[in-house]
Amino acid sequence: MPQPQIASKAPLQRKHRRFISRADALTLLGMILLVGSLFFVWKELPIPQGLPVLFRMRLYQSGYALSDWKMMVACAVGCNICLLWTPNTKNRYPLSLIHGVLGVAVLVLILRYISAQPGALGGLLAGVCLAWGALERFQETTRLVAQQDNGGTK
Repeated sequence: MPQPQIASKAPLQRKHRRFISRADALTLLGMILLVGSLFFVWKELPIPQGLPVLFRMRLYQSGYALSDWKMMVACAVGCNICLLWTPNTKNRYPLSLIHGVLGVAVLVLILRYISAQPGALGGLLAGVCLAWGALERFQETTRLVAQQDNGGTK
């Protein structure tokens, strides 16, 4: 006796996926780059006037000395938490919106501290990767929904 088919909204199926998608890789790379860039120099502080010549040296500030480093890391972690949910037709827009807002928030926070220092440039690359990963994931889920609606044909 054949089993009855239940019409339900199943998660979007990815066919023959050997490794992580481009969107997942960009998001994970963005978080790794952001956390790594916080260890490097983000800006050079001005030397206070009036110090003796003996103490005149360059003063640098790493990413962890910035006031917004916790917010940057929290938004990057939030982007990666969005990867834990499999998108379906009901949750793809809210999930993409949250992922995109967090990625753009990281990029905006980093642009406040942009300089020619290696930490700031690495952070800028991380913000671009997080925002691009959110856009890629939205395009990927839109493509998968279109394929599912067309019965799996292109």
